[in-house]
Amino acid sequence: MNLLREAYQDFSHFFVTYESDNTRIIPDVHFLPRYNSDYSILKKTTWFFRCLVIAYNTVQEQQPTLMVSTGGGDLAIPFFLVGRLLRVKLLYIENVGRFFTPSSTGKVLYYLSDRFFVQSKALLRCYGKKAEYHGAVI
Repeated sequence: MNLLREAYQDFSHFFVTYESDNTRIIPDVHFLPRYNSDYSILKKTTWFFRCLVIAYNTVQEQQPTLMVSTGGGDLAIPFFLVGRLLRVKLLYIENVGRFFTPSSTGKVLYYLSDRFFVQSKALLRCYGKKAEYHGAVI
Protein backbone atom coordinates (compact mmCIF):
# COMPACT_ATOMS: atom_id res chain seq x y z
CA MET A 1 0.00 0.00 0.00
CA ASN A 2 2.93 2.28 0.60
CA LEU A 3 3.74 2.06 -3.13
CA LEU A 4 0.23 3.35 -3.88
CA ARG A 5 0.56 6.37 -1.58
CA GLU A 6 0.25 8.84 -4.45
CA ALA A 7 -3.24 7.52 -5.22
CA TYR A 8 -4.64 7.94 -1.71
CA GLN A 9 -2.54 10.55 0.09
CA ASP A 10 -5.07 13.36 -0.51
CA PHE A 11 -7.96 11.28 0.86
CA SER A 12 -8.89 10.37 4.40
CA HIS A 13 -7.46 6.89 5.01
CA PHE A 14 -6.35 4.39 7.63
CA PHE A 15 -4.44 1.13 7.66
CA VAL A 16 -4.95 -2.29 9.19
CA THR A 17 -1.97 -4.56 9.70
CA TYR A 18 0.01 -6.49 12.29
CA GLU A 19 2.05 -4.68 14.90
CA SER A 20 5.80 -4.67 14.29
CA ASP A 21 8.73 -2.27 14.46
CA ASN A 22 7.99 -1.17 10.88
CA THR A 23 4.24 -0.70 11.34
CA ARG A 24 4.24 1.14 14.69
CA ILE A 25 5.38 4.29 12.88
CA ILE A 26 2.44 4.31 10.43
CA PRO A 27 -0.06 7.06 11.23
CA ASP A 28 -3.73 6.06 11.55
CA VAL A 29 -3.03 2.34 11.86
CA HIS A 30 -5.20 -0.33 13.48
CA PHE A 31 -3.60 -3.60 14.52
CA LEU A 32 -4.99 -7.11 14.30
CA PRO A 33 -3.79 -9.88 16.61
CA ARG A 34 -1.03 -11.90 15.05
CA TYR A 35 -2.05 -15.12 13.34
CA ASN A 36 -0.12 -18.26 14.20
CA SER A 37 -0.34 -21.07 11.65
CA ASP A 38 0.36 -23.57 14.44
CA TYR A 39 -2.96 -22.77 16.12
CA SER A 40 -5.34 -25.63 16.73
CA ILE A 41 -8.64 -25.50 14.84
CA LEU A 42 -10.33 -24.08 17.95
CA LYS A 43 -7.74 -21.31 18.29
CA LYS A 44 -7.92 -20.56 14.54
CA THR A 45 -11.70 -20.26 14.75
CA THR A 46 -11.49 -18.08 17.86
CA TRP A 47 -8.83 -15.91 16.22
CA PHE A 48 -10.97 -15.48 13.08
CA PHE A 49 -14.07 -14.42 15.02
CA ARG A 50 -11.96 -12.05 17.12
CA CYS A 51 -10.70 -10.47 13.88
CA LEU A 52 -14.26 -10.18 12.59
CA VAL A 53 -15.22 -8.25 15.73
CA ILE A 54 -12.18 -5.98 15.39
CA ALA A 55 -12.97 -5.48 11.70
CA TYR A 56 -16.61 -4.64 12.45
CA ASN A 57 -15.67 -2.15 15.18
CA THR A 58 -12.98 -0.55 13.01
CA VAL A 59 -15.21 -0.20 9.96
CA GLN A 60 -18.08 1.17 12.08
CA GLU A 61 -15.73 3.69 13.71
CA GLN A 62 -13.93 4.80 10.53
CA GLN A 63 -16.90 4.53 8.12
CA PRO A 64 -14.85 4.09 4.95
CA THR A 65 -16.48 4.38 1.54
CA LEU A 66 -13.79 2.22 -0.08
CA MET A 67 -11.52 -0.51 1.25
CA VAL A 68 -8.43 -1.56 -0.73
CA SER A 69 -6.34 -4.62 0.00
CA THR A 70 -3.13 -5.93 -1.48
CA GLY A 71 -2.56 -8.34 1.34
CA GLY A 72 -3.07 -11.81 2.64
CA GLY A 73 -6.31 -13.42 3.61
CA ASP A 74 -5.76 -13.40 7.34
CA LEU A 75 -6.14 -9.60 7.23
CA ALA A 76 -8.21 -9.06 4.12
CA ILE A 77 -10.92 -11.70 4.46
CA PRO A 78 -12.36 -10.55 7.81
CA PHE A 79 -12.38 -6.92 6.67
CA PHE A 80 -13.89 -7.68 3.27
CA LEU A 81 -16.61 -9.81 4.87
CA VAL A 82 -17.49 -6.92 7.17
CA GLY A 83 -17.16 -4.43 4.31
CA ARG A 84 -19.57 -6.45 2.17
CA LEU A 85 -22.02 -6.67 5.09
CA LEU A 86 -21.84 -2.89 5.64
CA ARG A 87 -21.98 -2.09 1.89
CA VAL A 88 -18.49 -0.60 1.61
CA LYS A 89 -16.97 -0.65 -1.89
CA LEU A 90 -14.16 -3.24 -2.02
CA LEU A 91 -11.09 -3.33 -4.27
CA TYR A 92 -8.62 -6.19 -4.16
CA ILE A 93 -5.26 -6.05 -5.94
CA GLU A 94 -3.85 -9.55 -6.50
CA ASN A 95 -0.29 -10.07 -5.33
CA VAL A 96 2.28 -8.84 -7.85
CA GLY A 97 4.18 -12.12 -7.40
CA ARG A 98 1.25 -14.09 -8.84
CA PHE A 99 1.88 -14.57 -12.56
CA PHE A 100 0.12 -17.80 -13.52
CA THR A 101 -1.87 -19.12 -10.55
CA PRO A 102 -4.35 -17.33 -8.29
CA SER A 103 -3.67 -16.92 -4.59
CA SER A 104 -5.93 -18.51 -2.00
CA THR A 105 -6.88 -15.02 -0.85
CA GLY A 106 -7.66 -13.97 -4.40
CA LYS A 107 -9.92 -16.97 -4.90
CA VAL A 108 -12.05 -15.84 -1.94
CA LEU A 109 -11.91 -12.08 -2.42
CA TYR A 110 -12.78 -12.33 -6.11
CA TYR A 111 -16.35 -13.06 -4.99
CA LEU A 112 -16.45 -10.42 -2.24
CA SER A 113 -14.83 -7.52 -4.08
CA ASP A 114 -16.52 -4.95 -6.29
CA ARG A 115 -13.36 -4.49 -8.36
CA PHE A 116 -10.60 -7.08 -8.69
CA PHE A 117 -7.23 -6.18 -10.23
CA VAL A 118 -4.62 -8.66 -11.43
CA GLN A 119 -1.09 -7.61 -12.29
CA SER A 120 -0.46 -10.33 -14.86
CA LYS A 121 -2.42 -10.90 -18.09
CA ALA A 122 -2.12 -14.65 -17.57
CA LEU A 123 -4.26 -14.37 -14.43
CA LEU A 124 -7.21 -13.07 -16.44
CA ARG A 125 -7.79 -16.66 -17.61
CA CYS A 126 -7.72 -17.93 -14.01
CA TYR A 127 -10.41 -15.59 -12.76
CA GLY A 128 -13.78 -14.64 -14.22
CA LYS A 129 -14.96 -11.58 -16.10
CA LYS A 130 -14.66 -9.30 -13.09
CA ALA A 131 -10.84 -9.53 -13.10
CA GLU A 132 -9.20 -6.44 -14.60
CA TYR A 133 -5.67 -6.00 -15.90
CA HIS A 134 -4.30 -2.46 -16.11
CA GLY A 135 -0.61 -3.32 -16.10
CA ALA A 136 1.48 -3.55 -12.98
CA VAL A 137 -0.30 -1.52 -10.30
CA ILE A 138 2.48 -1.87 -7.73
